[in-house]
Amino acid sequence: MNPMTPVIPAPAPPRTGPPTSWLPGGPPPPGKVPLFLLPPAGGSTAMYRSAAWRALPAPLAACPVEPPGHGLRMAEGDPLHDIDALVALLDAHLRPPDDAPWAVLGHSLGALTAASWALRAQRAGHPPVALYLSAATPPWLRTDARNLAAADDATLWTRLAALGGIPPRVAASPTARRLLTDVMRADVTAAASWRPDLTTRLTCPVIAVAATGDPAVAPATRHGWNRLTTGAFTPLTLPGGHFYRAGLADLTPVVARTWPR
Repeated sequence: MNPMTPVIPAPAPPRTGPPTSWLPGGPPPPGKVPLFLLPPAGGSTAMYRSAAWRALPAPLAACPVEPPGHGLRMAEGDPLHDIDALVALLDAHLRPPDDAPWAVLGHSLGALTAASWALRAQRAGHPPVALYLSAATPPWLRTDARNLAAADDATLWTRLAALGGIPPRVAASPTARRLLTDVMRADVTAAASWRPDLTTRLTCPVIAVAATGDPAVAPATRHGWNRLTTGAFTPLTLPGGHFYRAGLADLTPVVARTWPR
């Protein structure tokens, strides 16, 4: 698929009720700006449980998102194999109405989802206030997802587990490993097929973060995300590996420092 080929978004499902299943921690308090946090491949809201996310500067409120088939929603069925289909649901159920401000941060696969969501919202005239992309290579530069999607389960698990982020007790459980591998495969398949519609560009600031020692994402590739926006673009590096030094909580100072005031 040519990344410059216009993509017509799928029709969004109607908005219904409070999105409690999408936001296990509940909706943001009144008057707060939600910062939606999207997990990496196989990940869940557990990636964002650190108290650091509850101490973001005003007016932000961290809102970890649980995609279908992940974490607390595994019993609902299989995860989606298509980023645009997931984004249609995110947009329908989570994007604030009435032009209220919002922001989104995604890590790894979550960064691709966040970028797709921001572009869809831009086309609808309600872009986020800021877009944070963590540990992800722009797919028009390079993608390893296609090779991963074609790998057998053992290889897929080995390569993704080597990046860190999987608790030892989960890795030691054959049942948990099987379930998580299925979710990883769905997510990697989604990443392998996603190419953004770059005929639309964002107007909001984009902050792209990479780790100095990430074996999966070369720090220099973070500069490629500047193609997404006509607004401010900030490339940053943090020490550590794919999940930085202390996990995704290491991103909270980045948000505090770069939040557009």
